[in-house]
Amino acid sequence: MYKYFEWQIIKSFLKRKQGDMAYSIISLLSLLGISLAVAVIITVMSVMNGFQIEIQEKMLNLIPHATIKNINNKSNIDLLNSILDKKPFIESYSVFVNGEAIAITDTNFNAIQIKAYAKEASPIKNKLSQLMIEGEVFDLYNKSFNVIIGKGLSEQLKIKLGDKITFMTQDNLGIPLGRIPRVKQFKVSGIFESGVFEFDQHLVFTTLKDTQLFFQMGDDFSGTNIEYYDPDKASIYTRQIAIESGGGFLISDWTRENPSFFRSLELTKRIIFIVLILILAIACFNIISSLTMLVRQKRSNIAVFRSLGVQQYSIHKIFLAIGFFLGSIGSVIGIIIGFFITVNLSTVVNFIEKILSITLYQPEIYFLNELPTKIDWPEVLIICSIAIILSMLSAFIPSYNASKIDPSELLKLYR
Repeated sequence: MYKYFEWQIIKSFLKRKQGDMAYSIISLLSLLGISLAVAVIITVMSVMNGFQIEIQEKMLNLIPHATIKNINNKSNIDLLNSILDKKPFIESYSVFVNGEAIAITDTNFNAIQIKAYAKEASPIKNKLSQLMIEGEVFDLYNKSFNVIIGKGLSEQLKIKLGDKITFMTQDNLGIPLGRIPRVKQFKVSGIFESGVFEFDQHLVFTTLKDTQLFFQMGDDFSGTNIEYYDPDKASIYTRQIAIESGGGFLISDWTRENPSFFRSLELTKRIIFIVLILILAIACFNIISSLTMLVRQKRSNIAVFRSLGVQQYSIHKIFLAIGFFLGSIGSVIGIIIGFFITVNLSTVVNFIEKILSITLYQPEIYFLNELPTKIDWPEVLIICSIAIILSMLSAFIPSYNASKIDPSELLKLYR
């Protein structure tokens, strides 16, 4: 019964009465501030999560989970292969050759990285097959010196399927005047699109035999690529293989290929989260002014309640409950707004770009062709909890002042 009485007091305090326009506007602005702050945090963090997950997935669509490179005669290839054959967590492995060159056409040129795998290397063929937009992966092996290039490279060099492209690199043999450049024409037998700008612009695939001839490697190869059943444990598995192989190899995994990128992304995500939480705190602190005005307007009512026997802690709870109510409603509205913006973010960005005639998103800077988003609902729950806690903390001072109102002193004014 007593709790029902407190609830009735809360409802009476929240009802808008004639002449309370200033309080209503301040309360509405406080609620709107919390909602917008929560929506902005959800949207920004969803974009950060989307970038992290999308880049990771797209990278793993092309790069191997681990790479073991040979070091001249120090590498015991037979021992390594025997170790790889025994590991149950390895899905497959295959040798590869890679090198750097310059792709040249009649109109332009671009630096490229050449990757080559054996014909029986099924993992890379399966990965490439899902990314091909023109041609087939198996067309690469129909004739000698075929090549599969990325969509970005084909657009930059203005070449299409079936065209010739020239690769140039330095020869291993030199003359007194310097090293001799080696030039070879390749035929474009396929075009892929990974969605990662860097890969589509600079990565090309050829056959193992053609690459060995081009780089004059004989029967040698650069190393071995490994595919794990669980790529998230790549660093653990790769370290185990490195210890058992006894040295003589350069071993890396996909988490170490771009460490600075992933670390900077995670650090940026944390910093942005802290900054946005501070903005949310400022929005929640507006509740102080709103509840302070409410306390001033309801001083006589509070005095009457106190004279009827309502305890100080009850008055304290009433105003804390109002802060909780404002924080909860603001969070719910913020979730709805944030969800709507996040789901339609690409449309919103395109609309703003058209209206203002500006470019907000550039694929060559952010490595992805489209703006990715991923809502992390546990993270959303944490954001809403923080908003509610900050709202209740903001309500603490006005609730404390309301609980300290002395009914005897206040009622003297009405004698």
